Amino acid sequence: MDGIDNSELSRRLLEIPLFREINNALRGQSGPVDWKIAGEIGDAVAGSGRRSSKPTAADVDEFNQACRIAELAVVGHTGLGPVQGVTDVRLLWRTQWAQVNLDSLKPLIERLASKLSGSAASGLGVGPAAPLMGAVSPFLMGSQVGLVVGYMAHKALGVWDLCLPRTRPGRLYFNYPNVLDVERDLQIKPQEFRMWLALHEVSHELHFQAVAWMRPYLLGLVEQYMDAAEIDSSQLASRLGNLSDPQELSTLMQRPEDLFPLLRSPAQEGLVEKIMCFTSAAEGYSDWIVRKAGMGLTESFDKIAEGMTRRRAERSSPERMMEKMFGLDLGNEQQHRGQRFVTTIAAAGGLEHLWQKPENLPDLGELAQPHRWLSRIGPR
Repeated sequence: MDGIDNSELSRRLLEIPLFREINNALRGQSGPVDWKIAGEIGDAVAGSGRRSSKPTAADVDEFNQACRIAELAVVGHTGLGPVQGVTDVRLLWRTQWAQVNLDSLKPLIERLASKLSGSAASGLGVGPAAPLMGAVSPFLMGSQVGLVVGYMAHKALGVWDLCLPRTRPGRLYFNYPNVLDVERDLQIKPQEFRMWLALHEVSHELHFQAVAWMRPYLLGLVEQYMDAAEIDSSQLASRLGNLSDPQELSTLMQRPEDLFPLLRSPAQEGLVEKIMCFTSAAEGYSDWIVRKAGMGLTESFDKIAEGMTRRRAERSSPERMMEKMFGLDLGNEQQHRGQRFVTTIAAAGGLEHLWQKPENLPDLGELAQPHRWLSRIGPR
């Protein structure tokens, strides 16, 4: 804006108590995300609510045993290999789950934050909100990530709720308080549900271990998707201007999806389709494995599967926000389509071809009509 010195404006804005506190919080902060703020907010949100009982040594043994049985069943039904297997099983509190996920998502979040802060600063130009961007962008991104991960800690059950490799191969984490909640809500025997959950987590883990190209392929698509992200600068400027209002700030902090108003750019559309095709096929494959193995291991399999399908349909706003950040927005229809696709090609004897190379993945049309994929790839 003509007649305004940006450095002077920044100095004056930092005299406002709210921005002075933000500036103090960010002092010494380097990088596009304030991870201290993210950790503190994530811990506060994850730690709120009803406290659950502490896992006993018997609980830890039960999860380890379930994962060992699941590993044998998955390999036996699929022939997946060679695999390292599951070497580290841990039961976590919600606050521990939040911290583990903040740590494991850090490289991806920083990549997205660098892109968004640059895009926002460019979009804001020389307007009055522009000088704030460099100061508050790490704070806002840290707040958003902390809120989202903290909220998700009240819903997530394990590592593979989100189809994205986030931990070292062979390591599985279970969010123990949420496991107890689901067992109570579905009125399922703990041993039954824990066996089902172990099958779900182990099937994903062994699949990504056995097929060498899957992890770099998916992470590469996600990184391209984040690099193409855009932000609604006009909405961001409006929100920055309202941060001095404590009530507005409080409302904003309760809606993490509003802190950084994301737009889906044209460049992301094609990437979303590729990610969706991959995740639909991968989730469908995991569901196929879990059903084949689980029917013989859990008496309540159908009741658990129905309850988990219903639970997936009730995704919270923070869960959808996290999926949107990584391009992993997989709704129930895409889940069902992936299940039908894998079941159909498995019955036709074409499943062994699906994971040979990325070019064998289905497109959206083939997901809806598996016979088209079988004509292109499957057995003649």
